[in-house]
Amino acid sequence: MRLAAGSILSLPAGSGLPETSISVMNGAGNKIVKALVAGHRQQLKMVQTLYYLGPAGTARKRTAAAASQGDRSAPIELTAADLEAATAEAAQEAAAAAGKKGGKRGKRRKKGAAVTEAPEKEHQQQGGVNGSRGSKTGSPAPAEVPQDGIVPEGEVLLSHENKSPIQDTFQFQRITGGITRTGCYCLQYSLLPELPCGRTLRYTVDLQVTAGPPVSFDIQGEGRAIAMSKSIMLGEALPPLRLQLQDSYGNVVPATADAWADKQVQLQVLQGSLAAGGSVLQELLVEAQMEVQQDELCLNNLRVLGPNPPQPSSNGMQLFKLPASTTAPGPASASQHCAAAGPAATLPVVRSVDVCLAAHIEGLPPQGFPIRLAPGAPNSLRVLHGHP
Repeated sequence: MRLAAGSILSLPAGSGLPETSISVMNGAGNKIVKALVAGHRQQLKMVQTLYYLGPAGTARKRTAAAASQGDRSAPIELTAADLEAATAEAAQEAAAAAGKKGGKRGKRRKKGAAVTEAPEKEHQQQGGVNGSRGSKTGSPAPAEVPQDGIVPEGEVLLSHENKSPIQDTFQFQRITGGITRTGCYCLQYSLLPELPCGRTLRYTVDLQVTAGPPVSFDIQGEGRAIAMSKSIMLGEALPPLRLQLQDSYGNVVPATADAWADKQVQLQVLQGSLAAGGSVLQELLVEAQMEVQQDELCLNNLRVLGPNPPQPSSNGMQLFKLPASTTAPGPASASQHCAAAGPAATLPVVRSVDVCLAAHIEGLPPQGFPIRLAPGAPNSLRVLHGHP
């Protein structure tokens, strides 16, 4: 088989696979579409299979491992020794079938076939299915082909069988639709039927699909799950958050520290949802320690803070005050009793509010998620008006 040279073919996400043509060559360099297999002249078939092997980096590992066994980039060819071995086995089977008719001639053929088959059986017992190929008595050993028996362990995305060669060449059409998921793929071509001794000639091309340019980003991490499951107090530090750049297909785009340094990341708290165009709460500040880890921007010790410096003379942040017309159900709270005692004893009624924590990166659509924000822990003491 002959295919475009190269052990790894790099493609951007969304690219389609081009048309490919494969020819089966004999030892003399001639194209063949039929061969004598198991005593019968059979039509050769080619199977194209596309595997998904995993995330990026697997292709290089596969190629490095295969390089220790042989050159994967060299095209596979049927050597003269392979054809001679196949022809010899076919002749042995034909002679054994003819020997069933009886007579001295048949007996001599049976005897010759038994003598030839004995070393083969002994070789199979010593080498097994996956063992090394030893030399047969009276015939040259077939050339070692590294691609024999290599079947990738991965997800099968497509498989197509071609049994109608055109001008002695198996042609496969372009794979449209594109490969949108980044990672390592394996495009393999297998020859059918199997050759003697259960051999299947295969040719494998490793494909490395990389992410495209960033068009959006996403907020991940333990901090998001925690913030969406409970109320967060002012000044409370969240677990780390991670910002991931993504391409148009949702693949993570690797970004170095220099690339993140060129992007201006701004964190804000919005009143209302991000989709509804919530307004920025100017009295709240968001601070975090930013660090690039594994191509992602990590936000450590993220905290939502109140006005800086605080204003002790004020009656508290307007965000946490209930409207004047709002009455709490059930028994009156302590603050309501104080309010009934006189204007000098009034205290602000506090509550938790639903807001949105948003992140802005220059040139990309903003992203965010809802959080429930509550007043912070005790911070200071204040004597009410009218007291000495």
